Amino acid sequence: MENDSEFVSRTQKKHEVEELQKLGAALVELPLAHLETLALPALLFAAVAGNSAAARAQQMRLESWRERLIGDDTALTAYASEHPGADLQALRTLIRNARKEIAEGKPPRAQRELFRLIRDPNETG
Repeated sequence: MENDSEFVSRTQKKHEVEELQKLGAALVELPLAHLETLALPALLFAAVAGNSAAARAQQMRLESWRERLIGDDTALTAYASEHPGADLQALRTLIRNARKEIAEGKPPRAQRELFRLIRDPNETG
C-alpha cells in the first residue's frame, strides 16, 4: 500500500518536467544581478547564468549586424558571405525601409523586421 501512495503517473511526471522547463526559461530571462540574489544551487546558477550570458551575447551580435546593415552599404556583402542562404532581396528591402524610417523619424517597424529576419532567416513574414 505504501507503494501506491508514492506512485506518480507518466502524465504527472511530464507535467512536472514542463513546469521545470518553464521555470528554467524564466530564470534565464532574469538579469544576472537578480540571479545572484537568489539562493540557487551552484550548478543551477552556472547553467542559468551561462545560458543567459550566451543569449545576451547573441542578441548583441544580431543588433550589431542590424546596425551595420543599416549604416554601411558594404555590410550586406559581408553578411551574405557569412550567411549563404540569406534572402538578399528581402534584406535589401528592409534595409532601404529602415533607412527611410530613420530619416523620417517614423516608428522602427522595418528595423524590427530586419532584426527578425537576421535572427530567424528561415522564417517568412
